[in-house]
Amino acid sequence: MEQVRKVLILSTSHPYKTAGIVAHDIYTGFKKKGYITKLIVENFDAYPEKDVESIQNKWGYLYKKIRNKIARRLKLNKQNKGLRTLPEYHFDQEELSQQQYATKKILKKTGFIPDVIIVIFAQNFISYKNLAELQEITNAPIIWQFADMHPFTGGCHYAWDCKGYQKSCQDCPAIMDSRYKNITHTVLENHKKYRENLTIIPVIGSDWLLARARKSALFKDSRIEKIYLSLDTDTFKPVSEQKKQEIRKAHNLPEDAYVILIMAKFLTHKRKGIEIILKALSHFSEEEVVKKKLHLFIIGNELEKVIGNLGGKLPYTAINSVERSRLVDMYTMSDLFVSASLQEVGPYTITESLLCSVPVVSLDHGYANEFVFDMQTGMLVKDDEPKSLFLGIEKMVNVAPDKLKIIRENCREMTKRKITKEEQIEKYIQLINTL
Repeated sequence: MEQVRKVLILSTSHPYKTAGIVAHDIYTGFKKKGYITKLIVENFDAYPEKDVESIQNKWGYLYKKIRNKIARRLKLNKQNKGLRTLPEYHFDQEELSQQQYATKKILKKTGFIPDVIIVIFAQNFISYKNLAELQEITNAPIIWQFADMHPFTGGCHYAWDCKGYQKSCQDCPAIMDSRYKNITHTVLENHKKYRENLTIIPVIGSDWLLARARKSALFKDSRIEKIYLSLDTDTFKPVSEQKKQEIRKAHNLPEDAYVILIMAKFLTHKRKGIEIILKALSHFSEEEVVKKKLHLFIIGNELEKVIGNLGGKLPYTAINSVERSRLVDMYTMSDLFVSASLQEVGPYTITESLLCSVPVVSLDHGYANEFVFDMQTGMLVKDDEPKSLFLGIEKMVNVAPDKLKIIRENCREMTKRKITKEEQIEKYIQLINTL
């Protein structure tokens, strides 16, 4: 498909913030390669680039904000009124069949008929109905980068042990009220109706999610491609020892401490496994803590609900959140990053840490086993037991300085070659040329 020159990229998120940066990186990559490219996002702002635009205008944005606030208060959605779900499934009551914006409006904003359409984040923006209408009008194949399981389930973003998405999503374990348990089946059936006549190529950035998509009722017979989401390797990089000590001093951390970093937006979320980490760290004896000068640095909300699992022996510093621009400081002031995510595409904190030359100890979930290699970039723990995680952490804490130097070099070099922006855009272009 060498004749492809016009690319439309659709994304919910702000293109200059957090996860939305991924869409902007892809947009920039295609632009540099000479493609006519448009990035349309749901998130409203005054974007300086002429080919980066929100689907909304100022007044439409304010109207939607007010409308949603009223709808939440009055519970206008009768189907989901009173619907209670278990938080670990991250159940989304907005199904992907429900259209938020008219397809004609999207194409009007685009200004051209695209040869290919790339969807990065669809939630609250792009529906299956939109995709069907876009393809009918443009005849353009659709590449959809999945961020989690939501595109192929009846509502949850993480299914845990549930296999409902592989067949019909009936009797949903995420829904607590028996009268609503088959809403998910209706949702999945609606998605199937649109999916049947759509040419969609899912793009997935981890083997963990790829394996689940291949078993799903919606995509089990589909072509699925693997492309890692890129990270800015010029931003996530090591700093000098002097800079490291300056950052530590700013956070009142001892200069010679062995700093262990953990983070999650909400420390109580089951899928992040923070309780497992704290229980693991509680296995350190007081003697080990003093001898190795261990210090825990925690980033996240709701610490008071989980801190009892730490056992009281390990000194710690905690902050609720950190701006993304300061994330590199958090990694580079640390000696070790620990992850225990149980349901995750990434987590991207693993690769961010590794790019900063900080070794990682992680449970074997998400894409951890694609980046964390024993005594090369850290330690991969094969079961979910706190004691096993502790043994992995303890092993890294006791690595000899000469060996640690090699490991830290490996962390960046072995990770960098897989997830650069250049690698990502080349993979996308190779995919497009095979359609």
